Order: sequence, then structure tokens, then C-alpha cells
Amino acid sequence: MALYFFHGMNFKKSRGMSLAEIVCALGILGVVLVTMIGTLTTGLEAIQKSTNINQANIIAQRTIEQYKGMDYNTITDSSTKINDFAVTVTVSPATYSIPSDPNNGEPYKKVTVVVTNEDSTSIKKRAYVEMETIFIETL
Repeated sequence: MALYFFHGMNFKKSRGMSLAEIVCALGILGVVLVTMIGTLTTGLEAIQKSTNINQANIIAQRTIEQYKGMDYNTITDSSTKINDFAVTVTVSPATYSIPSDPNNGEPYKKVTVVVTNEDSTSIKKRAYVEMETIFIETL
């Protein structure tokens, strides 16, 4: 058996950690864990909200694309529900003065699509998306 000597250290008198050292270590560990859990919770809520907004954007864009395929005279207001999202389409006449207007000032149809998930359980996770586009009757 080899005996090693370390200057200034006497390992024979060291019996373990004191109660004060254990309490201090647990306190530091507790602060670190609480901070990590708070950060993770906030991050998860942000991910859920961004997912909801992304889904609402996709639904709004698809709705506008559906209206693009419709006949001009059949474009009307509507309200539906898709995957827990409320989709409201509002059609209003809008006149614009464009110098090179082929319709000579005929009214355009302004279509506004609003997608919300107001039924969401958390206010932080709610999504609201509004898109508009203008339709003109082609000859």
C-alpha cells in the first residue's frame, strides 16, 4: 500500500459534508431547476402560439385560393369552422381609381378573411389572422 502526502491537506480529519454545505447546494439546485422549468414553460407556450398562428395563416390562404377559383358573381360572405378555427369571410364592394382600369371604375370586390381560434383555453395561445384581397370581374 502506497502512502501519498499532499501538502496542506489532511484527509484523515475530513469526515464528509456539513449540514450547511448540503443546504446551500440544495438551494442553488432549487433556484436552477425553478429557472429551467419557467423557461421551458414559456418556450412551450410560444411554440403552441406560433403553431396556431401558422395554422391560421394556412387556413386563410387556402380560403382565399378557394375564392379565386369561384365565379365572380358567386363570391359572397360566409362563415365556417375548420379544425377549431373560426373562418369568417366578408365581401364588400370597393371602388378604386386606377388610370389603366379596363373596367372603367367598376366596383371591385374586396374579400377579407379572418381566422381565429377564440375557443382556445389559454389567452396566450390564441391566434388571429386577417388577410384581404381584391377581385375584379374579368371579361
